[in-house]
Amino acid sequence: MENIPHRFIILLGGFLGFNATYFISLAVRNGPTQALIDSALGCLVVAILVRVALSVFSSSLEEMRKQKKETNKKTKAEPSHSF
Repeated sequence: MENIPHRFIILLGGFLGFNATYFISLAVRNGPTQALIDSALGCLVVAILVRVALSVFSSSLEEMRKQKKETNKKTKAEPSHSF
């Protein structure tokens, strides 16, 4: 996940939001002008949602890494009681 820049993922989310909203708007029998307006709003909304989801995912991943480091330090600090 670290190799792919966050901008690219947000851009991809906006692109998918634009296309999905455009084709849904055309399927509902809106005209092309109204479909483009709806698509611009869909692009913005989906890009923002992807950004929020990505930040939640990144922060939870970072928290999980911290907890894993702490547990590794605790297990190394405690002596093993093997007989």
